[in-house]
This record gives sequence, C-alpha cells and structure tokens, in this order.
Amino acid sequence: MELLSPDVTVFEDAKPELKKLLALSQPLPKPICLTTLRKLVTDGHPGLRAGVQHWIPGQARDDTLNAEVIINEINTLDMQKLARLESFILPAFAQMEFKGLYFNASRWRKHLSSLNIKLETLRKEAKNLLGSSKHLNLFGESELNLDSGVEVKKALEKLLGRSLPNTNHSTLQSIQHPATQALLGYRELAKLINTYGENFLEHVNPSTSRIHAIFEPLGTSTGRVACHSPNLQNLPSDAEFQACLNPPAGRVLVSADYSGCELRVLADFCQDPIFLKAFESDVDLHAQVAQELFGSKEHRAKAKVINFGLIYGMGSRSLAHSLDVSQHEAERVLAHYFQKHPRINSFLKHCVESVYKQGYAQTRLGRRLYLDTNKDISRIAKNMPIQGTAAEIAKLAMIRIHSALKKHPDAFLVNMIHDEFVVECPEQDAGAIAAILKEQMEIAQKTITPRVRPKAETSTL
Repeated sequence: MELLSPDVTVFEDAKPELKKLLALSQPLPKPICLTTLRKLVTDGHPGLRAGVQHWIPGQARDDTLNAEVIINEINTLDMQKLARLESFILPAFAQMEFKGLYFNASRWRKHLSSLNIKLETLRKEAKNLLGSSKHLNLFGESELNLDSGVEVKKALEKLLGRSLPNTNHSTLQSIQHPATQALLGYRELAKLINTYGENFLEHVNPSTSRIHAIFEPLGTSTGRVACHSPNLQNLPSDAEFQACLNPPAGRVLVSADYSGCELRVLADFCQDPIFLKAFESDVDLHAQVAQELFGSKEHRAKAKVINFGLIYGMGSRSLAHSLDVSQHEAERVLAHYFQKHPRINSFLKHCVESVYKQGYAQTRLGRRLYLDTNKDISRIAKNMPIQGTAAEIAKLAMIRIHSALKKHPDAFLVNMIHDEFVVECPEQDAGAIAAILKEQMEIAQKTITPRVRPKAETSTL
C-alpha cells in the first residue's frame, strides 16, 4: 500500500491545523502527519539508524528532507497501513477536542459541597477510631493528620499493637478493623474531591459548558490512546458526577463498546478452538473456562482472572495473589489451563521468543515496541501484540464512525475510552446512531481480526 496518494495532504503536525480548519468551518482533508510518522518509527527504539536520527527534534528542520527520510523509513519497515491509520484518525480526534464533552459544572459544584461535609464526617470518625482523642492540642483539636502516612502509621501501630510495613491501600484492606475501613473511606472520598473538585472544573469552558480535553493517539507504547487536560478516560462512577455529563435537553449520549475485544484478538492470533467456538456461539467464555478448570461455572470470576491475566502476561506468582492461593496451586491451575488451551500456550511462548530473536514485539498492523532483552520482557512481550492490536481495531472503528456520522451533522463523538465510544446526538436519533456505532465497530474488528466473530454492544445514557 502506498503511503502517499493524490487524496492526502501532508502536514508537519496535523491535529492543531485540523482544529484551525474546524474553527473556520472548513472541510477536513485526509492528513498524513510527519510528527505521527516519526513517533511510530522512533518511540522506544534503542538504536536508531543514523539516517533516521538526524531529524530528531532539537535540530533545524528541513521539511522536504525530513518527509523523504521518514516516508522511506515507513516503507522500509512496511508500516504503510499503520501510518495511514494513525494519520487518518487525526480528523476524528481534532473534531472531538473541538466539540468537547458537555459538563454541568454548577450541578457538580453543588454536589461537591455535600461531599465536603461527608468528608469532614469521615475525617472525624477515622480520627476517633484511631484514638486521636487522646492526643489533643490546647484548643481541644486532634493533632493527628490523616494525610500524613507517618502519623497514620504510628497511630495504627499503637492501636493494633504491631508494626506495619506501610499504610497503603492493599495493607489497609488486609486489616479487618473499623479504623482501617474508616481510613479507606476517607481516602477514597478525599481523592475524588481532590481530583474532580475545583481544579477539574477549571477545564470547563464557561462559554460552551464543555470540556475540551486533549487526546494523544500515541499516548502509550502499545498504541493505546491517552487523554489529559483533563483525563476523560477515567471519570468517577459517582452517580451524581455521571448525571452532570448528561447533555442539554433534547440530546442524549449513545455509548458503544467492544465485548471482550482483547480476548477476541488473542483467539484470532492463536486460533484456540474453544475460544473461537464460544465467540461464534456467543456464549459466556469465562463460565465455560470455569467449567473446564474447576468443574463448575460458579467459579466464573476465577476463570475471568486467568483469561484476562494471560493477556497481561501474568505468571503463577501474580495469579496466586489474585486468586488468594499458594503459588504451587497457581502453577497447577495454569498447567491445567494450558493443557486445555495448547494453542494459547504456544502463542504466548512465541511472543516472547520472537522478541528475543528480533528485539521487538509487534501488532497485527506492524506497530513495533523495541525491548531490552537483557531484562525480563516476558510480560510486555505477551501483552503488547494483543493490546496494541486491540488499539488498532478501536482506531479503525473511530475513523469509520467519524466518517459515517457525517450524514448526521447533529451527532458527534465526545469521548473515547480505549475500546468504548460515546456520541452525543438528538434524542430522536439515538437508535440510528447506536446502529451506526455497532455496525462500524464490528466491521473494523472483522477487518483486523477476520477469523473471530465481532461483537459491539450499545446503550443510551
């Protein structure tokens, strides 16, 4: 596939220029972004060839030479499809940033007042349970600072009569005591208020009542999208916060996400017959694996931990911790799993072996992540091809959705959360938009992982 064609426009840095065109109500061209291409080639590469390294940022730029060098490099590495994918998605991100996500700041600000009252109640409760009433200052106020790990650790150790390694979340969770539970509740609410309080509200544009966040299409080493200013991919599940995302009257949010996207990628890569049959028949894969491993579908949660754990390169030690069993038992479970799924075992081993052989992990479309083979790279070597390919499916889906929505000018993307898409549209168009999302997402999935039945699910918020 040729990277350049008559229908594309080459930009040094496309997204900012595309947003300028949107502000002028101008149509957006198909871009080829040189900044994106450089990032594809150079990110994580331990030893760039001199021919590529000479245009690393910091030097005076010769755009003609730069374009020629980087495009030749893309062709040499056979990354044309990936380069077009990462460039062609930029108009969708530019529009999503330009349009913004509606947020009712005044409603959330009112709720924050009640949360601060609740936080103060939790603070007093935690202090009392920690025995802080025995340590008052001259004004009868507790001197214990719940935000100080040192002070909390000292108070807890005195209360429990034993030493603690720290007071982090996992340590407190492991201690069954009213004081630790109160501390956890206090910290969780304090974090919510600190992250999504007034600092978060500064990102709401007062003239649009919308958050115009920044999306980084190449935000992670596996190709997953990152978001900042603020991060819209990790919003709180607090019901009142979610209610503040409801768009103006007469409009709704339609959401669509993939069902087990990364597990379907794994199935396409390794062609495990049990996985393929489960997806084709649309049955509960985790329940099926639970039946084969533990003799009962009631152990579905354990099977889910194993299925997803393997995607993230989890070994027996991590599995033992997740299932709360001995490492010996975890090794037995994994051995039994791989006996039932030898193709998965072979594929994961191949992922690691190929990295040691060629120095990088690779996705279906040829994205590369170079790894230091002097270190333990097994986890990322197993995960990167799966997670990176899933990211490519989501990006192809986003390109297709953005294009399909041109027929519905009152509907537009407002958020992308890894493999989930959120579109704002008129209430009466919700059904049609949901159908578009499902269709385009499943076409994208089938395009990149053709041997597995695709599945996307929609809902109206």
